[in-house]
Amino acid sequence: GGIFHDCIVHDVDLICHIVGEFPTKVVAAAHSFSKDIAAINDHDTVVVTLKFPSGVLAHIDISRQAVYGYDQRVEVHGSKGLLRSENQRPQALLSCTKDSSTLVPIMHSFPSRYSEAYIRQTDHFLGLIDGSEELVINVETVVNVSKVINALVESVRTERFVTVSY
Repeated sequence: GGIFHDCIVHDVDLICHIVGEFPTKVVAAAHSFSKDIAAINDHDTVVVTLKFPSGVLAHIDISRQAVYGYDQRVEVHGSKGLLRSENQRPQALLSCTKDSSTLVPIMHSFPSRYSEAYIRQTDHFLGLIDGSEELVINVETVVNVSKVINALVESVRTERFVTVSY
């Protein structure tokens, strides 16, 4: 499915969850710096803007070329302040001296970054099977996020804003 269906879908899903609604207009620009990725008609770098009915604007930067680790951060700016979730690190050790400062590198891969999430998802799945939990997601959310992703793909193709219909 390419970078939109493989990667950006998760960011869109998270943003829609945070905002509590689905965007009505989207725009995206993309490029392939990697010849191998370009050869399969995909992109390695994408910028996305989502506009929501409430007026909220969301922005996504994504790149398959983060050679320093699995970089995934979220910032929410609002009239009452800022909420930020930083990259996970094996340790949050910061060393500062008169000559330099260092911080332990971020998680290097998808599996290392999301190991706890895999465990929680498996536990939730088992809870669904034994009836002790209710399903967290619903069909409407999955379908609507897929519509957003398809509109973003169209936006890259047409180089225009695309209206999303639900």
